[in-house]
Amino acid sequence: MNNLTREVDERKKKLEDRENDVASREKNMENNEEELQVKAEELQSHEAKLKEEGRRLQNVTHRLQREREQLDADKKKREKPSREKQQG
Repeated sequence: MNNLTREVDERKKKLEDRENDVASREKNMENNEEELQVKAEELQSHEAKLKEEGRRLQNVTHRLQREREQLDADKKKREKPSREKQQG
């Protein structure tokens, strides 16, 4: 009877250990899922900031391009009268 009791106790202990191990793994998985969720939210926020910065840069690029075109047009206007004077 003593051997049987010992064997039952050992099996109970193994079962408890397995249950504790499973519970620990489940808790770790929950923590990992929470960490991944936080990281995903951070990435989405960062992506939104990058998109906004991209839009700003695109606007600046277009503005600079228009300014460059205007400067080129002004330069041509200034050159045109001086050419006419040289030819005249």
